[in-house]
Amino acid sequence: MAFHLQHGQEFRVTRCDPYLPTSIDGMRRYLGSGLVKGIGPVMAARIVERFGEDALQVIEQQPDRLLEVPGSAGSGWG
Repeated sequence: MAFHLQHGQEFRVTRCDPYLPTSIDGMRRYLGSGLVKGIGPVMAARIVERFGEDALQVIEQQPDRLLEVPGSAGSGWG
């Protein structure tokens, strides 16, 4: 714990382990949350519909495949 003069007692983080979503719904929500530039809720749903559980892997390792998603052409990805 730490103490802040204005806010009082606070937690002090010593470790943070981020986890990417593994479920279809989790991926849709993660991608549509605004954390990934250029992907909103509608496009996130299309990406997950097209690539399923491989959606995050495709974005990371084969971003050119995003052009397979309806509505992605001209969006600045390719």
